[in-house]
Amino acid sequence: MGRVFGARNAVYQERGKFALEAMAEIGVDVVNLTTIDLMNMGEDYLRENFAKYKIPLVSANLRATSGDVFWQPYIIKKIKGVKIGITGITPSGTAPTGNERRIAADDPVTALRELVPTLRKKAELVVVLSYVGLDKTKNIAMIVPGIDVLIAGGSGAKLDRPLKLNDAIIAKTGDRGQELGQMLILTDKKRNIISYDGMLVRLSSRVPEDSLLAERMQTCLEKTKDGNRTVYVGP
Repeated sequence: MGRVFGARNAVYQERGKFALEAMAEIGVDVVNLTTIDLMNMGEDYLRENFAKYKIPLVSANLRATSGDVFWQPYIIKKIKGVKIGITGITPSGTAPTGNERRIAADDPVTALRELVPTLRKKAELVVVLSYVGLDKTKNIAMIVPGIDVLIAGGSGAKLDRPLKLNDAIIAKTGDRGQELGQMLILTDKKRNIISYDGMLVRLSSRVPEDSLLAERMQTCLEKTKDGNRTVYVGP
């Protein structure tokens, strides 16, 4: 996820709720929790609102220094009859949560090396949401076996088409929500990937807007104006 939410104030919180409502409306399956989200919005906000919209949060390398967690290390999602194991990673470090505790992010490579073998036993395809930038995502593809797909984030670089390194397919959109990524994967009966393709769909006037979400967004913008100036949210 990373840059969906801005600073920890009322304007960003209100707009964050709209973003979550839109995610739920379009059927987002899972979101990768990052240290940036924790720093920007705080644990309580994320815990409450993701539960409200029933969107699961995952992370392979986040660790609570005390108490319970509100994310899962992974989820198994059955799509078109295929069991897909999905996890996520964020850069190592720590993040304040808004509570007394801090949440630490361990080394993502180490975390994946520990988790991916478990996912391979439970799922037919393993997908990693990688908020560590494109270059580091490429490195992970080369040194962590067992990953089928890496969806990269955390940098402005993009891939017009997916690429394959080692046995992992890597995809990456640009920043600021300018494109949507589309990928088609074909497997045999044993769920081995036999072909793949993908592309970026640039969001422009040629892509019709969702009238209901557009109306809700306008309402949200009106509610979060700062005098006559609309406060900018996002990257």
